[in-house]
Amino acid sequence: MKRIIIAILCAAMLLSGCGNAQSSPEGAAARVGDEYIDADLIESDRLLGVAGSDREITEARVLNTLMLLEAGKLGLAATQEEIAEFMASQEEAWRMAEVKEQIEAMYEPLGIDFEEYKAMVLENAPNTIARLKLRDHYGQEYCDKNDLQFTKVNPPEGMEEYIEKQLQKLWDKYKGEYDIYID
Repeated sequence: MKRIIIAILCAAMLLSGCGNAQSSPEGAAARVGDEYIDADLIESDRLLGVAGSDREITEARVLNTLMLLEAGKLGLAATQEEIAEFMASQEEAWRMAEVKEQIEAMYEPLGIDFEEYKAMVLENAPNTIARLKLRDHYGQEYCDKNDLQFTKVNPPEGMEEYIEKQLQKLWDKYKGEYDIYID
């Protein structure tokens, strides 16, 4: 459960109408491959401030998983060096009292203390990095097609829209690999 909670925080909330309405295994909101997304996680997301309908929250979780599938196919897995750099940047932010207080306030309703939160971030770092690398892959693709310089800071006009369109295409690409059981 903790892994999925942090995954939803680190991913973009991309929504679309998709999936197959089938009967779900008890307690499941969705399935991606052989894994199920527990419907109870929707309430956890709400406690963390995630907005949207139950369907939208579930779709965001499914899309995060589809992003990981695509990143894996493209060879965009996180390296140990990238994980270390990511965690170093997180540790730097966590040294700021206001950041630590905000995290503690957000996770207290879920019964997760600060040390557990840090462990969740480390556990999920490879997935977070892979999703970020996928977004960067699409950004670079856009820039290459349009003879533009790729940059994350002040990205070229149209790049973010292109990235979002590419992510939305994952719904069709992986059709049959997922089911959403919530209307």
